[in-house]
Amino acid sequence: MNINSGYLNNSRTDFKDNSTPLVVGSCGTYRLKTRPKLPTYWQKGRRDYQILYVANGKTHFWFDGKEEIVSAGHMVLYKPEEIQKYVYYLEDNPEVFWIHFTGSDVKNILAYHGISLDEHVFYCGVLPDYKALFRKIIQELQLCRYGYEDYIASLFNDILLLVDRQQHEQKKATGNVQEQIERATAYFNENYNTKISIDDYAESLHISTNWFMVTFLLLLPVGAFFDGWGSTFLFLLVFRLIRMRTGGYHAKTPTGCLLGSTFTMIVSLEFAKRLHPVSNLICLTVASVLILRLAPANNAALHLSEDELVAVCKEVKLRLAIAMLSACLLLFFREPIAYRVTSAILAVAVTLLISKLGFGMQ
Repeated sequence: MNINSGYLNNSRTDFKDNSTPLVVGSCGTYRLKTRPKLPTYWQKGRRDYQILYVANGKTHFWFDGKEEIVSAGHMVLYKPEEIQKYVYYLEDNPEVFWIHFTGSDVKNILAYHGISLDEHVFYCGVLPDYKALFRKIIQELQLCRYGYEDYIASLFNDILLLVDRQQHEQKKATGNVQEQIERATAYFNENYNTKISIDDYAESLHISTNWFMVTFLLLLPVGAFFDGWGSTFLFLLVFRLIRMRTGGYHAKTPTGCLLGSTFTMIVSLEFAKRLHPVSNLICLTVASVLILRLAPANNAALHLSEDELVAVCKEVKLRLAIAMLSACLLLFFREPIAYRVTSAILAVAVTLLISKLGFGMQ
């Protein structure tokens, strides 16, 4: 197990300090290597606040006696004297950073950055900046250089500011998707007594009727339950962008198609949560090679001529290049979004491979 931690004045005793607005008492990180699990239980809690950042994998927490699985891209807040119970399992590949803090103005500072004291788990995104800031705080606590108390408080404020920004951007992205849904809902409600043309409405959005029906009525809401509206919409958009030219596995019945699409989406979104920069690059490379070698799947859904195959291959390369470039660039700015793009490309590659193996409609 990898442990790296630092403590204010090299003291491991928890404390409460109202002499200054914000005081960081300790900070550290855990990552299991061989140990099967790492349980933590504070029956009476601690005197200070604690925030835990799940940077990779997933963790298991208990709130009011109920277990909640917290995945990468989320933080957990504990208030003073609050029962703390959580377990890290090796099989979940967790990487967690934690920080203890106190001060006379903690409540206002958290509220200012949009963090509610009434909720234990909140979204923060997966950013390399978090790791860098936490590690810097740990280093400062270990070295105890001049002025480090104020410096680490400032670094912690930077972390909270990033959390606030990520939450704001997620709400903005979710709002854009929900706006489209609300617009469609309003359209159908206002025209319930007239002949509504799904084809015309889908065309006005520059999407096919089938794409609109499947996405709007089923896949988008289901995916949003697992990974949020914005992430789901992005995944479906990238998947559709490439898949409509590559082809791939096609179920022999509409029900099979619906179930297969839903299953693929859920598995891909959950898989994306477990990616990190190295595994993301590996998956992106493997998926791209498969698509370039196998696409397009010239089955009954495409039935292309030789000339059409040549033209489609060029378009596949262009669309794949756009998606790959987006995934690589986003890796430096918005890791979680990059992972959703990669999972969409990988999903296309897997359906292509399944088709080439002779499954589905040929």
